[in-house]
Amino acid sequence: MKRRLSSNERGRVWNAPGAPTSPHTNNRTNNNIGFVAKKILVPMRRLHLSLKILVLVIGLILSVQIYLALNVPGLLTTENLPTVLNQNLHPTPHYAHEKGCVLPNETVIAISRARTDQCKREIKDLACGIYAGKVYPHSIQGLCPRRFDSSLVGRRLGCFQDSTATRILTEAMEKFRDNTPNKCIRYCSNNGFEFAGVQYAVECFCGNKLTENKQISDSSCNKPCPGDKKLTCGGYLAMDLYLTGHKPLIPPKLAAEHDDSAANSHGLQEKVDRLGVVFILTLNGRALQQVLRLMERLDGPGSYFYIHVDARQNYLYDRLTEITRDKENVRMVETRFTTIWGGSSLLSMLLTCISQLLLIKEWKWDFVLNLSESDYPVKTRKSLFEFLSANRGNNFVKSHGRQLATFIRKQGLDRTFYQCEDRMWRLGTRTMPEGIQWDGGSDWICLNRQFSSYVVNSEDSLITDLKAFFNLTLLPAESFFHVALRNSRFCESYINNNLHLTNWNRKQGCKCQYKNVVDWCGCSPNDFLKEDWHKIEATRAKQVFFARKFEPIIHSGILNKIDDWLGLTTWPNQTKYWQSVYTRQYDEGKQSQEFFMLFNFICQNFLQSSSNSQLQQRRFGHVKEVTLFKEHDVLDSIIIQFSTNPTLDGDIQIKVPLEDSLIEDARLTHLSAGVDFDPKEQVFRNFIRLITTKTRPDMLRGRAVFSGGKTNETYKMSWLSPAGQLVAVNYVDIDANAVIAELDIEEGIDNLAADDDSYEAGSDNVFPLMPGVWRLVCSHRDSLIHSHAFLVLPKYPDNGIILDHNIEQYKSEKINDDENNSNNLQGSKDIPKFLAKYVPRFYNVSDYCYIDSFSTRPCSQVTWSYDLNYV
Repeated sequence: MKRRLSSNERGRVWNAPGAPTSPHTNNRTNNNIGFVAKKILVPMRRLHLSLKILVLVIGLILSVQIYLALNVPGLLTTENLPTVLNQNLHPTPHYAHEKGCVLPNETVIAISRARTDQCKREIKDLACGIYAGKVYPHSIQGLCPRRFDSSLVGRRLGCFQDSTATRILTEAMEKFRDNTPNKCIRYCSNNGFEFAGVQYAVECFCGNKLTENKQISDSSCNKPCPGDKKLTCGGYLAMDLYLTGHKPLIPPKLAAEHDDSAANSHGLQEKVDRLGVVFILTLNGRALQQVLRLMERLDGPGSYFYIHVDARQNYLYDRLTEITRDKENVRMVETRFTTIWGGSSLLSMLLTCISQLLLIKEWKWDFVLNLSESDYPVKTRKSLFEFLSANRGNNFVKSHGRQLATFIRKQGLDRTFYQCEDRMWRLGTRTMPEGIQWDGGSDWICLNRQFSSYVVNSEDSLITDLKAFFNLTLLPAESFFHVALRNSRFCESYINNNLHLTNWNRKQGCKCQYKNVVDWCGCSPNDFLKEDWHKIEATRAKQVFFARKFEPIIHSGILNKIDDWLGLTTWPNQTKYWQSVYTRQYDEGKQSQEFFMLFNFICQNFLQSSSNSQLQQRRFGHVKEVTLFKEHDVLDSIIIQFSTNPTLDGDIQIKVPLEDSLIEDARLTHLSAGVDFDPKEQVFRNFIRLITTKTRPDMLRGRAVFSGGKTNETYKMSWLSPAGQLVAVNYVDIDANAVIAELDIEEGIDNLAADDDSYEAGSDNVFPLMPGVWRLVCSHRDSLIHSHAFLVLPKYPDNGIILDHNIEQYKSEKINDDENNSNNLQGSKDIPKFLAKYVPRFYNVSDYCYIDSFSTRPCSQVTWSYDLNYV
């Protein structure tokens, strides 16, 4: 029998008889339209005119059908396509030999968007295997010794009133064309549910809890079952409810507490002293100082650190390798993965790390616990070790706490995802295997050694099937360990607590900020700020030992407050924080030409404008490092280290303050413009404030901070170009609460067009941005409140620029014609003049030092220069 296609599979056909063998043959296909029509028409020339017209219509219809089959997204078939192994958790078998392979719409779209031929081939190959039914198991055998009462199987509880607003059973629902009570009971039982309910003939519901318990007359459950007309399968919003015999596993949220009574203290202390914990640090970014602080707080007897650094972050990897080289309890993971948000590589990385840890015989460990640079302890190391010592047989993971069906849908577990090109591609829906209880939640876990060994080494069908399933799953680390634990022989060791407090603010955290790496709308927790302190304090009486997220570049004061709260030693330079932005050794070619144009000019201008004759004699070499410096939780400055000629003179560091103007207003406290706005933390991630004519409309934003007040107010934000032209207007309505407003210039362009009929709307009238000084002006009730100026740099010219050794001369020369025509800058001729005129107004050097310790002003003696041990 021919398989009927789902709505998701209808569309284009590849390798249909007479069709091209590749989606990249559209031009040839277009030519074939006329060819097909011609082949039909030529033999018909002697027919009657009406017959010719009929044949012409038929020919055109056939041609259009061929064209649509080849070009309209949807149905695809493929045959004998080349294949490439999936390099994720496990190699994916080759399925290209499957004939007549049907590809869903989402797969077609993914193939069209993928950049490389290899990724396209891998996606096609995988989709063919899924179509052939050779990728996913139909069922997975659970191994948890479940509590089961055979005498309860199939016991009918009665007919119950249901509603679309509040379903009686919410964990799972399927529709069966041959539905019967027994079929539904088997389905729910195979998935580990306690209750099964049939409704409206074809519907089967499962769950472990009844949300409603309103029994009604059996006469309301009157729909004949399609699988056996002699039986009834509920009615309209009426459910026949049955027991499956299962008693579901409900993991406890509380584990054993450490008993420090005098009678037990000696024996327990020996167990604590013998306990070993491996902290797997999964790191990304450049927050070296914070990583070292985290490690120092957890270091001690029995603590081991296994550090995985994202494959793209060589700066962090090399710096940590250098700093920890002589530490016996620290090892760097040599097998490095590209760990994108939600990627299958995250699970691959964790399983690889655990597997390698089991081979380190020198480390005697009992638990493995994963952390990132965004985690920080909220209890002492001693408290953590005492707690784990009392729970050696337990495993700690945090379940989602939602209705299972909702979790599966929002998590995307019912869809296939595939990682290539550092992206998770969504390829279509899938049917989840039966036979086990599904689960998931947080990917921060604490596992004992026995279960850790089981999940990486076991060849049980449960583990091998789960690895195959989660290899093609979004956010696999958030579910794999939960499902394996709940359905294995270790199920009774499941503690529903990952020992973490996570700072969720769904309204701010779910901004779909990961669309650039995943075909899904993802959420992320917020950084802890000073106003979140009450959440930290509330963990004192709870079995919570870590909190996240902490990001010192956003707010570091709360870390100092935690240290004081726990009675920990003061962290060196705790009021200061340095974070690398650029290091020449690792980031050559990763920054834009405009980045170097700016910082090269700042360094050269510093040398030439200095009153120090020794500095004037030096010649600029190249920028070596760019580092952000925070003090007292305020982004204070940019520190630039650069070489000079002759090189024997050593490097110089200069300090460039990042100052914000004071605003005298009852409500507005801050106004700025920038790029890379983070809607979650409501800050600009481009901390160096680099804006260029390349900036896209969707990148440029304004940021306005308002304090609380007593009345509702409306503020007007006007965007003015360097020519003084009003190009956009935003209106900010605020109530009595404090608020941070994001100003969208594209929205402002539309607002201006609505206000002024003579203004032609469209970002094309504003972008590319005119180089020069822009202004974001705030007014309230027709009164000027504040004008924020920001610099837009010109594009680095194709023919390059040369800054000679007399920058001062540029400052007095005219740029092309005037500022109104700054879009006409002429490369090497005008751009040096532009830089000399405008850059010093926004980037001025306030201090400097020499890396050479023998100089008159060594960097080791200034408070703002970073110590190499921390950055």
